[in-house]
Amino acid sequence: MSEGEPLVGKEIVTRHHDLALVEGRSRSTATLGFSGRVLTWADLPEESRLAARHRGPVLAEQVGADPGFEQRGHVLLQLMRGWRAHRDRLCVVVARRPVLVGAGGPRAAGPWEHHAVHRYDVDGEPRRRVGRVPPGLADDDRPGAVPGGGPSTPAHRPEHEGAAHAWTRLPAPVREGAERAVPVPVDWLGHLTQVSTDGVGTGHSIVVLRRDERRALVIRATRERAPTPGFSVDDQNDALARTDWMVEQLSFDLGAANVLPPPGPRVRLPWQ
Repeated sequence: MSEGEPLVGKEIVTRHHDLALVEGRSRSTATLGFSGRVLTWADLPEESRLAARHRGPVLAEQVGADPGFEQRGHVLLQLMRGWRAHRDRLCVVVARRPVLVGAGGPRAAGPWEHHAVHRYDVDGEPRRRVGRVPPGLADDDRPGAVPGGGPSTPAHRPEHEGAAHAWTRLPAPVREGAERAVPVPVDWLGHLTQVSTDGVGTGHSIVVLRRDERRALVIRATRERAPTPGFSVDDQNDALARTDWMVEQLSFDLGAANVLPPPGPRVRLPWQ
C-alpha cells in the first residue's frame, strides 16, 4: 500500500492466525475526560535513558506510569515503562519508585530509579504503512450499531491498561490487522492524549507498542480539527471524534531479547 492510500477494508499486515473477535466499530472520544500530565522520555531516570541509548534516529517513543501498584515484600512500588523504536533496535525500559498510601491517597515516597532495560535487535528493515482511516464510530442511533457505543475494552494485564483503553478508539481495520500480526502481546504499551484550546479538543494522538516474541508493531494515529467559533464545547468535541485518523504503522521482525537487570552494589577489589 502506498503512502496516503486508505486502510479501510484492507489488512494492514497479512499473517495467518485465528482472528481475535473484535466488534467492527470503535468507541467515541467525545465524552472522555483528559487530565494529568503526559510523561516524556525526559521523565525517565538518567540511568534508564543511558541504558536505552542507541545510535540512529528515534522512529517512535512513549512513556507511561502503571495505574496500579506492585507489592514487593513490605514495599509498595509504582512502575514507569518507556519504549523507543529505532530502525534496527527496540528498547523497553522499566523504572520504579516507592509509594506510601495514607489518608490522602497514594503518594511517592522516593525518586524514580532504574530497574531494567530490554533490548531487541530488528531483523531486516521495518515496514511502514500510512493511511487515512474514518473513525467508524458505533453510534447508538445508527441502524445495526453495537449496543453500548462500541467494543468493550479487551482483557489485559494491569500494566497494559492505557493501551487497552486507547485500543477501542482506533478504527476496527487498524485493530484487526494488528491483532492478526501480534495476537497475544507481551508488551502492550501506549495511551490516548488530547490537545485542547480553551477547553475544546483540537487534536488526538494514540501511540501504542504491541509486541510478542517474534514481532513488534508501533501504531501512531493522529487527527486535528481547528476550533469553530459559535459552537458549543460538546458539539466541537463530537466533531473531533468524527474526524478521520491519519494512521502510521511500523512493523519490526525481532531477534532474541537482551535483558540488562539493574546494577548491583559496587564491590571494591583488594588492589583498587
